[in-house]
Amino acid sequence: MSPLMIGIILVFLGLCLIPLGYSELKEELKMVKVETSSFKRLIVYVTTFIGLLNFNSYLGWILSIALLFVFGGGAFIFLTILQ
Repeated sequence: MSPLMIGIILVFLGLCLIPLGYSELKEELKMVKVETSSFKRLIVYVTTFIGLLNFNSYLGWILSIALLFVFGGGAFIFLTILQ
């Protein structure tokens, strides 16, 4: 199997899995108030996202694996195109 096909399959699998992990991230971010400044919200979003990747829940695992698939597949595609 060519590296390009492997990359496409990994990106596709990752994009299919991201919504499952995103639902957990959305639940965690419900406590953020709309009135807070955008800078504080950005910090909270980044901190929550990194905290979700600590593998305490299955959805955190799914989101982590999905992101790994997307980035790994993108690297396969990018490196195949550069050859």
